[in-house]
Amino acid sequence: MISVEEVCGTIAKKLGSKASRYTLTAEITFDESRAASVKTVGDLVRLAQETAAKSDQDSVDA
Repeated sequence: MISVEEVCGTIAKKLGSKASRYTLTAEITFDESRAASVKTVGDLVRLAQETAAKSDQDSVDA
């Protein structure tokens, strides 16, 4: 069975130097309609990046 830590580690590897800009945890919530289309780790990384960017923007707008 794959753990949350392994998934977060894989995403961090894919993000490379950008990984330090994000906090990857089991509590990250994705838009369900977009998460349903995830087929690859790359898809998941892109979704995580977009989710984090939206979260950052929402923080700035608040």
